Amino acid sequence: MYRSLVLFGACIFAAAGASAEAQDRRWLPPLVEDATIEDLDGSLFGNPRGLSASPRGGFVLYDWSGSSFQEFSVSGDLLWRTGGPGEGPGEFGRPIDYEFDSDGNLMVVDVALARLTVLSPDGTVISTERLEDARQIFPTGFAPDGRAVMPHLQREDAIWVSRGGDRRSALSPFADLDPMLSEAWAANLKSGGAVVVYRWSSDIVWLRPNGSVRGVTQAVESASFPEVVHVSEELPNGGEISGTKVDPSAIQLNINQPAVDSEKIYVRPLGATEHSRKVLDVYAIATGEYLGSYRLPHVVESVAMLEDGRVATLEVTFIPTVRIWRIE
Repeated sequence: MYRSLVLFGACIFAAAGASAEAQDRRWLPPLVEDATIEDLDGSLFGNPRGLSASPRGGFVLYDWSGSSFQEFSVSGDLLWRTGGPGEGPGEFGRPIDYEFDSDGNLMVVDVALARLTVLSPDGTVISTERLEDARQIFPTGFAPDGRAVMPHLQREDAIWVSRGGDRRSALSPFADLDPMLSEAWAANLKSGGAVVVYRWSSDIVWLRPNGSVRGVTQAVESASFPEVVHVSEELPNGGEISGTKVDPSAIQLNINQPAVDSEKIYVRPLGATEHSRKVLDVYAIATGEYLGSYRLPHVVESVAMLEDGRVATLEVTFIPTVRIWRIE
């Protein structure tokens, strides 16, 4: 049985922007393109769907079609490739989170296989362990006696839970939500703690290094948690199928975790505007304040902040392309 952490005095930051109409985006000076790495014949990146920064200065891509991870230098040289479809060691089903630990090992949460695979800095499989019902890994400070994870089907009353030892959970500010609406992505902050963004809402939740809720802010592009609607359909044989689903008219805000550096988070919102997938909204970690937005020239699939402070973006619409941008 989980023992919940009761949260007292969780502050609510001043809202950065209550709605897209109430506060338009403030455009920051354009990012400067430093490098372009294209996979012209499909032999370099494969069919990439995720981009993460490596602590060694480059970046890691997940090749969806090859079920493999591959690390590249910042100049685009392939350093290692590991994986393949299957259930054996070093094989993957549906990775849903991949990030580095303090030793530079890549941790991969595979929701299809319900396990955690740890890869060494050269791509060698270090360990594979069962990891039921996990979506993402949180900092060890959340659960020093175990591993802290975000549940795959997030509990409506918890943002994260811990495995092993003293099992705890941090209460969600949105405990009255249907679990269907609480789908979210989290990014670990470099100074400890984490930030959580939601698929169906512009709420941004900030967590302290111990996992408690520090505050909640509103993203500049506004969307409220939608309703869950009941649907039913008559079958040709006279029967009926029925169930519930998220209101199909609801606006999706996020389908990726934010990119982070030491002071800011960078969110690539979907939204319902002309800027969908072509903008990076920037927020201060210390205060939750909206700082402005970068307009990107192309639709991007994923964003990462490299160790040298530059921004890496992944495009998959035509030719898979990683671009490296400098912030002026």
